Amino acid sequence: MNTRFFWHARRGQGLVEYALIVAMIAIVCIAAMASVSGTMGTNWSKITTQLGVAFGTGGP
Repeated sequence: MNTRFFWHARRGQGLVEYALIVAMIAIVCIAAMASVSGTMGTNWSKITTQLGVAFGTGGP
C-alpha cells in the first residue's frame, strides 16, 4: 500500500468526522432554539406589555 494514499485517506476521514460533529451540534442548537422559541415569545410579550403599562404607552 502506498503511504501517501494512506496518509491522505486518514486526513480526509478526520475532516469528515469533524464535519459530522459540527452538523450534530448545529442540529442540537436548532432543536433547542425551536423548543424555547414559544416560551421566549410569550415572555417578551409579557415584558413589553408591562413596560407599556409602567410608562403609560399601552397595555390593558
